[in-house]
Amino acid sequence: MKIYNKSFSVKSSGSARGIEITPEILARINRWSLKELTAEDLYVRRFILAHDAIDRDKERFPKELLQDFADTLPGKSFMFSHQHRDYLPLGLFFDAEIKDLSPEEFKTLTGESPLLPEGQDRIHFLRAWMYMLSAGQEDFTRNMDAGIYRHVSIGFGASDLKAVKDEFDRVLYYEYAPPGEAQEGSIVWLGAQPGATVQKALDHNKKSKEQKGDSHMKTLLFVLGQLLSKSFDENTDEQTVIKEVREAFKAKDTEIEDLKTQLATLKDLAEEGRAYRKGLVEEYTRLKALLGEVGTTPEEQETCTKFAQAFHPAFLKAEIKHMEARAAEKFPSEGRLPGDRGNGKRDKAVDNPLIPEENR
Repeated sequence: MKIYNKSFSVKSSGSARGIEITPEILARINRWSLKELTAEDLYVRRFILAHDAIDRDKERFPKELLQDFADTLPGKSFMFSHQHRDYLPLGLFFDAEIKDLSPEEFKTLTGESPLLPEGQDRIHFLRAWMYMLSAGQEDFTRNMDAGIYRHVSIGFGASDLKAVKDEFDRVLYYEYAPPGEAQEGSIVWLGAQPGATVQKALDHNKKSKEQKGDSHMKTLLFVLGQLLSKSFDENTDEQTVIKEVREAFKAKDTEIEDLKTQLATLKDLAEEGRAYRKGLVEEYTRLKALLGEVGTTPEEQETCTKFAQAFHPAFLKAEIKHMEARAAEKFPSEGRLPGDRGNGKRDKAVDNPLIPEENR
């Protein structure tokens, strides 16, 4: 398990001067103390130590890892700036839990706007309770009550740090993998979430390359957005651009699928139209032959068929109706027109010119 520190730019949440120590809270604290403590002995604070939004380092804790932290934080030390070798603990964490809020509620509570992964509509956070002795630490507790000491950080262990990528194989952010363990919590000069850690800022060359790469990628995304009828300004954050471009691509995919469905329908209709037109041409040729206006040889009928193919279907229908009336006058003795199809066979009337004489 790898050991990390992650700081959070979120204020401690509680009452103006610590938290009122109820009998229940006192009982939970005395589970950890080696002597019975009273409310007058103690100063208690509640903190948000971690959450599952994406920070400005493009890192994130999943909810499962936050739960590991909540399970392992009680009994761990509250430190000054992670300085384990230089400072003894200031206090002790005695309880922790996972809570969730809407982004708007979280901003009201902390003053920070969380950046959530796509599809996540609530933010989960690790809320922790710490106690310290009030005697001899008045300067520290006054600074905490005044909001001067406000940024907190968690030292933790996690199994891995993995990249989360989009469909274009581009890294969206990195996610710590469970199982994990909370090692300690500290008061720090400035939180790294959503800010950056001092250690990362010192790597100037690496940061410069990353910034250049991000700049080029953001330019590319802006161009893609314009091609997809999306407009962004220079203040639009990268994750918003990615989300909008992705949604635009999905919309285009839906349009393409709709067009494919329409095209398939049009193809079916076109096939039906061709079959209908073919039937009209064949009937036109048959009636022409029946009336003796076209010869009965294949060559003569093929010429008539090609001639009829140039006509509009409406014209063919009118001509067929006219020729049917003429044929009915010419062959009045039959209950139907000679040559009409019956049970899949042509009529074998003796005066049907399309039937060879030996077969009549």
